[in-house]
Amino acid sequence: MTKIKYIGPKDELPDFPSGSGLNWTPNLAIDVKNEVAAALLVYADSFTTEGEVEAEVIKQPEKKKDDDEDIFANVNVLAMTKPVLVQYAHRTFGVALDANLKKDVLVDKVNQLIKGARIVE
Repeated sequence: MTKIKYIGPKDELPDFPSGSGLNWTPNLAIDVKNEVAAALLVYADSFTTEGEVEAEVIKQPEKKKDDDEDIFANVNVLAMTKPVLVQYAHRTFGVALDANLKKDVLVDKVNQLIKGARIVE
């Protein structure tokens, strides 16, 4: 637990950043969990600590290897129009596709680019 004091300019501050559910008034010092203290102390112009803040190591979840490879997972190529497919291929992959191709051909080519294939036009 860490004692945190509100030093901000408002007469009352409803808790917004930490989720503690507390209402803060000037010079009010309250013991809060270390996680809450860390969230509040980000706002140095509004909160200060009385005493030492205990450091807690929070383990971050390991990033899956697939996360890097799946950056285009949310791209809905089928919903794109032909001009958008051509523009997307050019801006994202630097490939100039022929706008006169049929849409299904353009969709296939963009999907190939997403999967990492090189396309020569």
